[in-house]
Amino acid sequence: MNLFLRQHEVLLCAELVKYFLLCQQAQQAGGPPPPMVRCAVDAYWHAVIDREGYADPNLLPLGFYAQLSTDAVGAFMTFRHGEWERAGTGSIPWADDYHRRWGGMSCLWFVCGAGVPDVGALDQYLAGQQPDVTFDCFSESGFLGARPEDVYPPNVVRFPPARA
Repeated sequence: MNLFLRQHEVLLCAELVKYFLLCQQAQQAGGPPPPMVRCAVDAYWHAVIDREGYADPNLLPLGFYAQLSTDAVGAFMTFRHGEWERAGTGSIPWADDYHRRWGGMSCLWFVCGAGVPDVGALDQYLAGQQPDVTFDCFSESGFLGARPEDVYPPNVVRFPPARA
């Protein structure tokens, strides 16, 4: 995890939880999983997965990632990358749902994982327009009905994560 992601981990974690909640809402409504914007939140998501060695979406991982998703939405959130037919560029389809639930989006949705802002997209967003962003992965609830204690052992430190 790079310095930018470590310095903003608490905020990035909060935004990732919001994304998980939007995924859960879409699934409960019977809709497709919402795409993840390629941004700092996405880079943080990848860093957490990489840190835990989570490479096989069919394996039930333990640790912070499993804890985070089950604490947020009561189920493990699977990660899907690349093979998705809706990967590409476009407006953020879940932006209105985000605004209704939490107000304006954090600038972290318009900053890359290294901390460099997408000034054009951020300016469009701040002007009330839908900026074009890139998508290449998504999440959906996996292991539905699993209790958190089924997903990770009781001795795992609960949210928020301890800083090393």
